[in-house]
Amino acid sequence: VEIIHNAVNLGDEPIRIATWGLTVMAPGGLEILPQPPMGTHPEDLLPNRTLVLWPYTDLTDERLHLGRKFLTLRQDENCGPIKFGLAHRTGWAAYLLGDCLFIKSFDWIEGETYADGGCNFETFTNQTMLEIESLGPLKDLPPGGSTSHRETWHLFPLETELDLTTEEQLADWLAPFLAKAGIS
Repeated sequence: VEIIHNAVNLGDEPIRIATWGLTVMAPGGLEILPQPPMGTHPEDLLPNRTLVLWPYTDLTDERLHLGRKFLTLRQDENCGPIKFGLAHRTGWAAYLLGDCLFIKSFDWIEGETYADGGCNFETFTNQTMLEIESLGPLKDLPPGGSTSHRETWHLFPLETELDLTTEEQLADWLAPFLAKAGIS
């Protein structure tokens, strides 16, 4: 499914705006976010990722795992809110729940300015749900001006129960689904 998020300035004054696509997921799942490839020192001296944190986000929360290949966040009805954002150049997020895998892909446009400290992706969870959020670039819209960004959604049924204990197993398991979704 392709989703286009549009915003039009119907007012009489210019506005600064970004489109924002919130996908609200059912409780009890696991969100999977790819990390950029690891580099080496001293060859790779520039940063290759940005993590933006909201004031109520505790990085020691057991639902959150910051791995070498993936960031994962588990939704739990017994836990409070977490929110963080990324300059997410890899451009996809997945949500695993029961016998379904949902993959949402979106763009990072190099050279554009994004809201909330440079985020084109944000995620939020609380006791009732988890949000997978994509953001378009910030735009100055004159009256009548518009902006948009696109997401692509894929939903895959799962036939076997998973026992993924390492990031390598998770990467190998995800690979055919990402290929079907056209994500390299």
